[in-house]
Amino acid sequence: MSSDEHLRLFVGTSLPEHTIAVINRSATGALARPEWRPLPKLQWHLTALFLGNRPAVDLPMIRRSVRAIASETPRFHVLNGRLVTMPETGPYMLWVRFDPSPVLTELNRRLADALGLAPDTRQPYWPHITLARSSKPMPLLIEEAVCLERFPIDHLTVFSSELHPSGSIHTPLDSYIFT
Repeated sequence: MSSDEHLRLFVGTSLPEHTIAVINRSATGALARPEWRPLPKLQWHLTALFLGNRPAVDLPMIRRSVRAIASETPRFHVLNGRLVTMPETGPYMLWVRFDPSPVLTELNRRLADALGLAPDTRQPYWPHITLARSSKPMPLLIEEAVCLERFPIDHLTVFSSELHPSGSIHTPLDSYIFT
C-alpha cells in the first residue's frame, strides 16, 4: 500500500439473499422502466456512513473504530420500507426508504465522531437502500404499501467503492457483528 493510495469507502449493512428477493419482488414493476439503471442486487446495502476518499493507510484505524462501535451496538431494526423516488425534486434514484431511525442516526453520529467526519446533516436521517439510478428525472413515486416491514441491522461492513462508467462496484472488506 503506497502512502499516496486512496480508497473510496463507506460503512453499511449488506442484505441477505432472502431480503434481496423480497425487495426485488416488490420493485419489479418500478425497475422495469427502461430509464432505470438498476444496481446489481448483490450491491444493495443500507449505508450507515459514507467516508469518501481516504488514504489507504487509514484503513487499519477505520477497521478498529468500526469493530469497536459494532461491539458496543445492540441489534436493531429499521421499519416500514416503501418504494420511493428521491430526491423529491427532480428524482433520479429509486429507494426502499424506511421510517427515520433514532438508533441509526446515533450510529451515524458515533461512526462520524470516531472517524473524524461530520455526521449526516439531513434530518431526519432516512435509512434507505438504493435500487436504481436514472440519468434523467423520473416521476415522483411514494408507495403507500410497505414492501419490507422490518430489516434487521445486526452488523457493519466496511466497503470499498470503485467508480466505473457502468456504475460503482462495492467490495466488502470486513464485517463486524453487533453484540
